[in-house]
Amino acid sequence: MIHTVCILPEHQTQGIGTRLVQRLFVRHAGERFELSVLKVNVRARALWERLGFRTIAESEHHFRMKRGAAHE
Repeated sequence: MIHTVCILPEHQTQGIGTRLVQRLFVRHAGERFELSVLKVNVRARALWERLGFRTIAESEHHFRMKRGAAHE
């Protein structure tokens, strides 16, 4: 399980987060992934959407997102 993914601002937009998550997808092919992202973190939400996540619920401060076998 991964609790948090943070990329220092000076290293963002270089594909580091994308490569990291894509490696997880390969290593855990066929599994479902779920996460929460802060609503104010528009860039992070855009990353997760590019990687195939979709919003399944929301609270006051977070979007709950998932990717994987349960919705494909």
